[in-house]
Amino acid sequence: MLDLIVAIATSPWVYLVLLIMIAVDVVVPVLPSGTLLVTASLYAVEGGTSVLGLIAVAVLASIAGDVAFFLLGKHAGSWLFSKLGPQERRERIERMLSNHGGPLMVLARFVPAGRTLAALSASATGYPLLRYLGWSAIAAGAWGSYSVALGYLNGEWFGDSWAGLLIAIAAATGIGAVVGTLWRRGERVAAPVEPAVPALTA
Repeated sequence: MLDLIVAIATSPWVYLVLLIMIAVDVVVPVLPSGTLLVTASLYAVEGGTSVLGLIAVAVLASIAGDVAFFLLGKHAGSWLFSKLGPQERRERIERMLSNHGGPLMVLARFVPAGRTLAALSASATGYPLLRYLGWSAIAAGAWGSYSVALGYLNGEWFGDSWAGLLIAIAAATGIGAVVGTLWRRGERVAAPVEPAVPALTA
């Protein structure tokens, strides 16, 4: 898999492939768009790709995919949202969006499948489109800049070696794991507190 990603990252088609993969992975989160972006950025050190070009593609594709999925969710969002788990979990997500909607969407961009969950939850709960678009742009800019900087700096430090590539991918995966932990903690905090039942006295 890594050999294929490197081959694409060093080809003239890398921008088009990134555009498609980043836009589509909101629907198919298993696509390795983040890994490809980091890898292409690593090879930017040698002039194979453009840092600004990669950031621009990442931001535009991310926003386009987010908005398309958000609009799709307007038609099927409620049904899809009902598949996310028990009613209690869906209510927690709704409270999180209500209290911390924007920052939550930015954090979600760094979590595997978090972008999908954020777009689906926002559309299903009636989050305003223009507000969602604004936060989607901020999230795309943060994620794209971080991923490109991560790949480029590793290219500067380690060159286009496998060590540099693996370190960059591990770092990207690590930040996703950290943010994922924060997300789950946020869900627990958003859980309703059950009122205490007074003890019966004789």
